[in-house]
Order: sequence, then structure tokens, then C-alpha cells
Amino acid sequence: MKKIKFYDSICFRGELEILIFRLTELDPYVDGFIIADLNQDVTNWDLLKKWESKIHICSVTEENCYESIKDQFIKLNPTFEDILMISNTNEVPNLRDKEPFFEKLRFEYFITEQRNFIWNYEYVDVELSRGTLVTNLSLIIQTKNVMERLVKMKSTLNLSRGKILNNGWKFSNFEYNPNYDFHIKEKLFPTDVNPVTTYQLIKHNNQIELPTNVDLLPYINIGRDEVRKHLFLVESDVEYMDGYDTITIIKFSSNLQETLCETVSDTTTKSILYLPNVVLYGDSDLETFQDEYMLNETKRMFSVVFPQEQDVIDVIFKNKKPLGLGGVSY
Repeated sequence: MKKIKFYDSICFRGELEILIFRLTELDPYVDGFIIADLNQDVTNWDLLKKWESKIHICSVTEENCYESIKDQFIKLNPTFEDILMISNTNEVPNLRDKEPFFEKLRFEYFITEQRNFIWNYEYVDVELSRGTLVTNLSLIIQTKNVMERLVKMKSTLNLSRGKILNNGWKFSNFEYNPNYDFHIKEKLFPTDVNPVTTYQLIKHNNQIELPTNVDLLPYINIGRDEVRKHLFLVESDVEYMDGYDTITIIKFSSNLQETLCETVSDTTTKSILYLPNVVLYGDSDLETFQDEYMLNETKRMFSVVFPQEQDVIDVIFKNKKPLGLGGVSY
């Protein structure tokens, strides 16, 4: 049986360090690299001499990038079954097991959904990110406007699961940017921060599959060393207390129309949360149930202050002196 060749095409915008990582990682598995050069600056291609026998570089624009990749692929005289992968430099397919690629391409072209690492390879988004587009020569010939259809898969909502393969890794914001100092210290995404809807990145502790050459990637240390103190005033009327970095005021109401979350100052927020007026679970009386419910909802609110392991959280509940929850091990 004739070997099916894999060609990895890369939309390159100057991320040379990540490009070298990618070439190193995929070299054992692919038969050629197509680098679509979108970089506005001069690139030192001499750093890629190790792979020069496999590399095909073409200068492109954003407008003709995908068509140029297709044309370069065809120039390599592929067979009908030979596979073309297309993605940005930081969207790296995992080719340790090629069988899922063969199986998917029996029916149609597809896109991978990848683990999205942010700032460094230890922290990952809980959501997968669409990455590498995959097709073969046969599907390119058979499908009208195939490149346009492929690109649309990156943004199409409710894409059929048959067109998606969970595979590979994405490495986002692996270059330090001083504009994101706050996000780096608080282990957050490089986007606008809304304490109610924004969550911290998760440290995966090597519980997921990583690339072989992960040590070649840039690494940005995230998090902070200083200890912060957070106070949660729950159903309490005490005066605001000094000595805390953040204060979160929480009231409860059985009226859904009254629920809200608002910023009082740079360090203080106020929320009104819903409180059921009937016992929803357990055998306790209503007052005991509501107390337990309010404390559980308060713990759920801890995330709005983006606590880290060294931080201290105090809760004043119904005007009673702090329930210390030191460290963030609640």
C-alpha cells in the first residue's frame, strides 16, 4: 500500500521561536512544510537550515494566503490521498496517531479543536479552540471554493461534530506584552476582565498530553508572590473594614427582579443574589437551609476576586466576626 504523505502548511507572521518548535515537533511525522510568509519584517531563514530539504516558502498576502498554499501543495505533485494541513504558526496538530485523520477524510475535510495554552504550557483554557484545517487532494479537486469553505469552519457556529476532530495544541500569547501585566499576575486571559464572567486559567499539572518538544516554547511566568486579603460581607451591616485588598458585599433576596452585581469602588463590589424561600434539599428547617445556601453561594463568589493559593479570605456572615478561610483551599 502506498504511503499517504502529510504536508503541514503554516500561516507565518513572524513567530520564529514557535515556528522552530513546530518544525521540530512535526518533522518526524510530515513529508513537507509549506510556509506561507505573511511576516512584515525580515526573517532569518538560516535558522531553519535543518529542515531546508522539506521546506517550501511562498510569499503571500492575507487575501491570497490559503489559495497560495493550495497552489503550492499541488505543485508538489501529491496523490489524491495525500493530506494538506493548514493553520497559524501557534496551532499545532498532534500526529502521533494519524489514524483519526485517515478515518475523518474518508468522508470530508475537517477542522481540529485544540487545547489552548495561554502565557505558558502549564496553564490551559477550559474551552477548546479551533485550529488546524485538514483536507486532501481529492477533496480539493471535488469541492468548489474548497479553501473558502475550509476557512469558514473556524468561525461557523454549531459546526457539525463530524467536521471536528479533537486534536493538537494552540499556544496563545507566548510573547510577553507589558500591556497585559495585570492579566499575567492574576492568571487571566488577555481580554477585557469582567469579574462576574471572567475565570482564571487552570494549571493542568501534566494531566493532559503535551508535545514532545514543549521545552522549546517561550515561557512566561504568571501569578504573583504577594499575599492579598479578601473580605466578604454577607448579610452584614458592619462598616467597611480597612486592611483588605478587596471587599465584596453580598445581600440575598427572594425577589429575582432585585438580583444585581455592581462596582462600588476600585476595591469594592456589591451583589444581590437570589435566595429560595422554600427548602430545596435536605431535612433542615427553612432558616438553617437558607444559612447553608447563602454560605455555599458565597463560596461560589470567591472567584470574582481572582484569589490565588497564598491569599486569605475572610467572611463576615450576619455580622459575626470573620470565618477565616485562609489560603484558598475552600
